[in-house]
Amino acid sequence: MLELDGQNTFTEHLTIEPAQQIPPAFREINFVGWNHLCETSRTPQEQPVTAWKGKPWWVPGEMHSATLTTPFSWDTSLAGTDYRFKPDIQIDANILPADGKIRPLKTGYQWSLDCDGGTEELDRIR
Repeated sequence: MLELDGQNTFTEHLTIEPAQQIPPAFREINFVGWNHLCETSRTPQEQPVTAWKGKPWWVPGEMHSATLTTPFSWDTSLAGTDYRFKPDIQIDANILPADGKIRPLKTGYQWSLDCDGGTEELDRIR
């Protein structure tokens, strides 16, 4: 969710929730990093792990949600300029198996790499 705050700021609320309960084959799935990939006109204020509301890790049987709120600002020094925002965030996670037979897996997801181009309504923010 994008929340317009003022003349040169907006806030992104990113909420993540598993599509199903974490199965017993996993000991834990946890986020170990996130990075907003922005063009030069915007500046995200990246948040520490303590900024998550809800824990950004899951153990078997869990389906809770976790939300990260990130404020953004942009340069307003050029009058009459259009500022465009294409949501893009990269999230890295560790998937830890329940036993030692399978190696832990580091995985990641980047929004723009899975985008079908249907974000026209998000492109223009000012």
